[in-house]
Amino acid sequence: MTALLSHQVDHHADSPLPRASPRFKNLTARLTVFPAPLHIRYTVPHPNSSRMSHMTSPLPVRIGPLQRNEVEEADRIMRLAFGTFLGMPDPMAFLGGRSFIAPRFASPNVRGHAARIDGRLIGTNFATRWGSFGFFGPLTILPEYWDKGVATQLLHATEKTFDRWGVRRAGLFTFPHSTKHVGLYQKFGYWPTYLTALMARTPNSAAGRAGTLLSALPRQQREAAIAACARITRRIDRGLDLSDEIRAALKQRVGEVVLIY
Repeated sequence: MTALLSHQVDHHADSPLPRASPRFKNLTARLTVFPAPLHIRYTVPHPNSSRMSHMTSPLPVRIGPLQRNEVEEADRIMRLAFGTFLGMPDPMAFLGGRSFIAPRFASPNVRGHAARIDGRLIGTNFATRWGSFGFFGPLTILPEYWDKGVATQLLHATEKTFDRWGVRRAGLFTFPHSTKHVGLYQKFGYWPTYLTALMARTPNSAAGRAGTLLSALPRQQREAAIAACARITRRIDRGLDLSDEIRAALKQRVGEVVLIY
């Protein structure tokens, strides 16, 4: 089970609540876009407000863009952090041989934020844009720097990226059983609504209609199909667009899009 957290601002003039960042925010543990639960109305101060100004790290941390020559170390930190948190005997075995950080870094719709001390990389966070929807993660920090305010500084930088992009909705994925994680994200306006069950199924290739691989189409037809996908996502939510994500997956050969007509 996973936790879905949300935040939606009520801009009604007669609202007795303070105004907040004009974005709807989801927090879940899986990459899934959820329709906005319109009956929910929460309002919290923006992360840059004076109420949160005390949340600074005592460490001499500098936040900036992740550099290409740091990608390998960012991947190591991500594996070590997740593996340590999950209690794996060998934390570096997390994700096995799969590559996650490098494809994120190479995608044009992704911005990598880096935390450094004296030039040494100690943590990263990645912001991804799908049109009007943004999400971030993985946010990972070297275990020896946990609980020292580094994540808060990375989140401030991430929120500024979302502001520059002008996203209307924002989300992230986390461990629902960890009050530390949930509490951190609540300070930035991400609030729980309900648990989401994650289920898997192996499709039967002999059943149903066969799909068309987007990568198998000629370039002109492929671009037309991507545009059609954007029209579908915009009907799900205004401004939602995965075109850059699709192109990045195909260009890097790290994924595929199956079209069902």
